Amino acid sequence: NYYKPSLVEVWQIEKYNTNDLKVVSNELFSKCLEQRNVAKEDKNGVFTFNRKQFYAEFPTQIKLDFDVNLPYHHIPKNSQKKYSIFSFLMRYFGVAGYFNPFTAEAQITRKMPDSTIPFSMAHEQAHQMGYATENEANFIGYITCIQSNDNDIQYAANYKALKYVLSELYPLDSTFVIQKLDSFSPAMKRDYEEEKAYHQKYDGAADKAFSTMNNLYLQANNQAEGIQSYNRFVELLVGFYKLNGKLDEEE
Repeated sequence: NYYKPSLVEVWQIEKYNTNDLKVVSNELFSKCLEQRNVAKEDKNGVFTFNRKQFYAEFPTQIKLDFDVNLPYHHIPKNSQKKYSIFSFLMRYFGVAGYFNPFTAEAQITRKMPDSTIPFSMAHEQAHQMGYATENEANFIGYITCIQSNDNDIQYAANYKALKYVLSELYPLDSTFVIQKLDSFSPAMKRDYEEEKAYHQKYDGAADKAFSTMNNLYLQANNQAEGIQSYNRFVELLVGFYKLNGKLDEEE
């Protein structure tokens, strides 16, 4: 699966430009504002969601609104999704989740901010479907989440995708990104601060060491960009918008 033709190649996706990123970020930002306005919150006003409903209703089939080839449409029967028993270590390693190839389980880290869990679970579930590369697992995970009937799952995915796009935009137009972050609703800012506090708490030498090992592993498995391959999700995301005809408008 690491060596099969990539979706970028199959769909002949061209490299995005700055304007493409801005259009997509504006679209995602609008969706986040609307969805966060009606999302569930905990007692501190931070995003949360119903976990039992999440596991019961999480999509197992992916549909696209345009006619392109998308292999591995279904989640394997009896596939497992669960919290990892190594969650304590994974938090210090900076790991949100992993796919266990021996048990075919999608494992995620317990006690992460709720805003990161749906996307992380969907990412690992994409690995279960045969999408080995990290950018494709991110993309398939995103598509899975936004096709859920649950507003909270949709918000979590769009919020995560927005951060990816803004991260890619920052070196190109930092002013635009800062203005967009300042425009986050108070609720979105609470989610952002919750995530930042979580990462600051567990950031350290173990995180950096694991990132180095993961980088080498990915490079050895046909992902030359290493851990930066996660960010190539943006390339597929912009391509998705183009194939859907959503980038015809000007910035």
